[in-house]
Amino acid sequence: MPNRFCDVCGTSIVDGAKFCPNCGKLAGAQATPPPQYAAPAPNYGYAPPPPQPAPNYYQPMVDNSPMSVGQYIVTFILTAIPFVGIIMLFVWAFSSGTNVNKKNYARAILIVEAIVLVLYIFLFVIFGAALFSASSSYKGYY
Repeated sequence: MPNRFCDVCGTSIVDGAKFCPNCGKLAGAQATPPPQYAAPAPNYGYAPPPPQPAPNYYQPMVDNSPMSVGQYIVTFILTAIPFVGIIMLFVWAFSSGTNVNKKNYARAILIVEAIVLVLYIFLFVIFGAALFSASSSYKGYY
């Protein structure tokens, strides 16, 4: 004969049973009360500090230090070597570990060299066409 009831679901529980046959809760277990939320702390006219961003430990290491005169001289000498200079300009312009000043210098020089190359091709085509037309008009006059 049941003499007690489950505090959670209200089902009758037989004496000696440790768990409710309906909901499985521990016999005599109290229903958990809803969580009590504390009132926010008084502000007293002060603004809370702004949230700090989480540190990013995966930022690339950027070298922003100014280049010395010696580094500039070595850079100019290396760029003066015909094939090595162009290769080094590409390496400095597009690598991630290069000093920012050297990277910007290399990119600027590559842009200037591309403009000069386009102008050379343009002038070669114009003067080549002029020389070809001038040489073709001198037929028979040797």
